[in-house]
Amino acid sequence: MSSHTRTSVNVWIDAVTEATQQRKLYQRKLNEPRSRKPKPTSVPQPLRPTTHNLRPAKRASDKAAGRVNLGRACKRLKRMADSSQGNAQMDDAVGHGSVRRGRGRGRPPGPGRASTRAATAEAVGRRKGQGPVEEITEDLSNMVPSTIFQPPSLGSGPRSRTVSPSKSPSKGSRVKMFTDTKKDATIDMKYLESCIPSVELRALETARKSGDVPQAVVDLYMSLADTPGGSIPLALKHRYEEDSHTPRKSRQPPFSRQYLPQEDGSIPPSCQDGAKVVVDQAVRNAERNHQEGAHEGQWRSTVVMPLINEVLRWPQGLGVRLLSVENCTIEPSDIRMLRPGERWPTDESSKGKGKETEAETSWKDLWTVRMVDCSLGLFLDEPIYSLISKAFRNINDYEQSLNQSMSYIRHTPLLLDLELKKTNQARDPQLQLAIWLAAAYLKRKHHGWDTSLPMPGIVVNGHEWKFYIAFERDNGLILVGPQRFGSTASIAGTWEILYRLNILVHWGVGKYQDWFNEQVLSWARKLAGEGC
Repeated sequence: MSSHTRTSVNVWIDAVTEATQQRKLYQRKLNEPRSRKPKPTSVPQPLRPTTHNLRPAKRASDKAAGRVNLGRACKRLKRMADSSQGNAQMDDAVGHGSVRRGRGRGRPPGPGRASTRAATAEAVGRRKGQGPVEEITEDLSNMVPSTIFQPPSLGSGPRSRTVSPSKSPSKGSRVKMFTDTKKDATIDMKYLESCIPSVELRALETARKSGDVPQAVVDLYMSLADTPGGSIPLALKHRYEEDSHTPRKSRQPPFSRQYLPQEDGSIPPSCQDGAKVVVDQAVRNAERNHQEGAHEGQWRSTVVMPLINEVLRWPQGLGVRLLSVENCTIEPSDIRMLRPGERWPTDESSKGKGKETEAETSWKDLWTVRMVDCSLGLFLDEPIYSLISKAFRNINDYEQSLNQSMSYIRHTPLLLDLELKKTNQARDPQLQLAIWLAAAYLKRKHHGWDTSLPMPGIVVNGHEWKFYIAFERDNGLILVGPQRFGSTASIAGTWEILYRLNILVHWGVGKYQDWFNEQVLSWARKLAGEGC
């Protein structure tokens, strides 16, 4: 360290030390408790000393003792550095240990200040029980980063602010690593085609051209596509016409083509009036949710669940239950979708394993454990429920589930899954449905169940409902869709949703129930030792 820099460092050390001690002493005096004795009101009370009244005495004592006011010294240094002659004046001021202010800026510093400054700094060092000032400076430099004690720039030109290095590299200089995880915003259906198992989104015509499509998939898909042009029961036509007779004629009744041509028995006549109330309320709630930008939970509780519960009130829906699975994760880890070249450890082998790497944790938390919002499952009778529980005792704990989750729904076979997203949300709801269905596919393969049965799903994006159906091909999944399912933006579109939900419930208590009895129940009886 040069003598010039060392002297400037000493000036700053002395100023900071003395100012700190004086501030503590002054604060201690102000905080001393005072006795609050009652005084007669007739005797005038002396004025309480204020900071302003103490300043002249403090300045005089500082001047007599050779102490430096830190604030005033900094201001003088700043003014001299900004002036045209600041470079020369600063050198003189630092070298002689004195700083001139005000109209004396251009005059050379007065004599005597250098010796006073050195004596004061030496006295401070002795009072603290340390050596000379140079030793104190060197000790402090070792304890505190040197950038704190660097003197200000003394150049005559304009001063520039020191730019700290950026915490993160720029986009151009960043190098991608193999351990980098794919961000949520860039994961799309195209990316799922390279995962294990692969999920490819195709239209039905495209899927037929590229390979065989199981007949069960075609039958279910066409049963929803071949619904009549209108889905409103014909018996409710006069009710809607009466509703349109308002003073302002503001309610438009459905068109004639939006009614069923004839009663086909899909909606029981005894349930039609109650269904009309639910449909009208769902349309009003959906319109208000759309206007206010309501969150998914509001759409689910006021629109989606009331419509599904209405269908389950009908006779064919008594064997089906509605489940809220938004908090049900995909378990065990063996049935989670993998990236190429990646392998998830089994729950048994992961015991005692060290902490997961950052890449594994980010990937798993980002989207592989995503879940859908609602599911429809078979309502098992008590004897079948007991049989399943007995079979679970003979397998590993992480395998004791009939579906892709180990939560409260593990005793329920799922026949339909629904994923909700409000309108204009960035995240694609198809991803969550595809990941959930891929886990169901791996669950069937793990237990050796038949994988030819299609897996249907519905995506609700605001008003619009879309239908998807997944089936196996070449150890992967083909996700067929989207197909229009209905819309809550109108009364006719909401009746379409009820009509098609009723078809899916019929499929669940029919084809899916047969598959469950043949594949799952026979598997459970073997595990329970009851034979086939």
